[in-house]
Amino acid sequence: MEHFEIPGVTGDWDTGMLRLVADPQKVSDLIPPRRGPVQGPAVWRPREEPAQTADAEREPRASRASAGMAVATLVSRISGMFGQLLQAAALGSSVLATTFTVSNTVPNMIYFLLIGGALNAVFVPQLVAAAQRDPDGGAAYIDRLLTLVFCALLVVTAVAMAAAPWIVAAAAGELRPNERALAVSLTRYCLPQILFYGVFATVGQVLGARGRFGPTAWAPVVNNVVVIAVFAGFIAVGGVGASGTLSGPQSLFLGMGTTTGVAVQAVIVLWFLRQAGVRFRPRFDWRGAGLGAAGSLAKWTLAYMLVGQAVNVLVMHLASGVDARAAAAAVGQGHGHAGDAVGYAAYSRAQQVWILPQSVITVSLLTLLLPRMSRAAAEDDRQAVREDLSFGLRMSAAVIVPCAFAFLALGPQIAAVLFGYGHTGPGQAHSIGLMLAAFGLGLIPFSAQYVVLRGFYAFGDTRTPFTVGLITGAANAAVAVTAALTLGGTR
Repeated sequence: MEHFEIPGVTGDWDTGMLRLVADPQKVSDLIPPRRGPVQGPAVWRPREEPAQTADAEREPRASRASAGMAVATLVSRISGMFGQLLQAAALGSSVLATTFTVSNTVPNMIYFLLIGGALNAVFVPQLVAAAQRDPDGGAAYIDRLLTLVFCALLVVTAVAMAAAPWIVAAAAGELRPNERALAVSLTRYCLPQILFYGVFATVGQVLGARGRFGPTAWAPVVNNVVVIAVFAGFIAVGGVGASGTLSGPQSLFLGMGTTTGVAVQAVIVLWFLRQAGVRFRPRFDWRGAGLGAAGSLAKWTLAYMLVGQAVNVLVMHLASGVDARAAAAAVGQGHGHAGDAVGYAAYSRAQQVWILPQSVITVSLLTLLLPRMSRAAAEDDRQAVREDLSFGLRMSAAVIVPCAFAFLALGPQIAAVLFGYGHTGPGQAHSIGLMLAAFGLGLIPFSAQYVVLRGFYAFGDTRTPFTVGLITGAANAAVAVTAALTLGGTR
């Protein structure tokens, strides 16, 4: 394999990229020096930290943690993508795949809409502040927070399972009756994921605030292994039959199998919570415990998530309708059950490939930087926050920009290599590739926005991200509706 010459980095592409992520200084060496106060520092330098406390001494060094996070995220995304490839081979990328994708996506959307956004953006700064402020290092705050979130998750999960038919109607109302009945069954099997996603995310934030990033990074790998085993087993025993749909036992196997993977992921971080020194005890004395401040901040984050998920539901509804009409047209013309890959399953597969660089680089980096920026913001050290944001933008751009142009130029070829197998034929893979090319350049501003918004969250400003989300959500919805109306509903 050809070697490349980069200061301080040698080897093939994969090894070189892992070394880049492992050492921020190597990435900064690739960036031409910039002058001027607006552009920020030319080279990232660790700032001086205050005297080490007992909690701070337990935190891993930034470069070592970054290397571990990058490797774990890379393995997680590769294994997750392999699971998606098996899913595409097993179910195709048209109406049957859309039915399963809608059912498996709805729990994640509900979780993020009601709880996930607040956990990921608001409670990390609050946990860090409680650890610095409270005499017990934030232990009581953690007990109350976990108790409150777990109770809320149980209630939300129960209500969602009861409301499954209405949820499916909102997300994919144009599916034919047999497809909608299948979607409702699959959705009920998948809805317990709301609870398990919430447990994983909440405990993961507690571990992250204490500098323990490894369990949260590696647990999804186990989830992906379970999903891979589920779809590999499904294919091995024959997969989808001539009817082009799933039987009752098949839908039970796929739905409960994917939910089991999420449950295992949650159990892993719960086990490591005790290893991190957190002795969780349920506490219901929430009033006057400081959770109100987090709730006040979370209201804007929840509004932000409401806008985003409302747009996602709109896109899901429009795209699943396109799949249903394409399948009906294919059956009417005697071409079988599948139809073309023009709807939500194809859209979802293209989006998963498109967001892979963002997930590996940008999300991993900001998971490490957000607690650090939160501490600097608590100390009113704006210069330190600016330096971290500048570093985050440049480090992510070093990978995001080339990937964006690669998707634009090679979308159909990438999709053909990844998805052109099994029940996803070459024509469906080509449609996925066109969607990937259309996503292409949007990866650059999407990644930059993700970095910048974390700067607002570090200062406890959740209103500005809501304003940004409102504008981008309105634009996204307008484009989706215009495309659905002007392109005939089948392309």
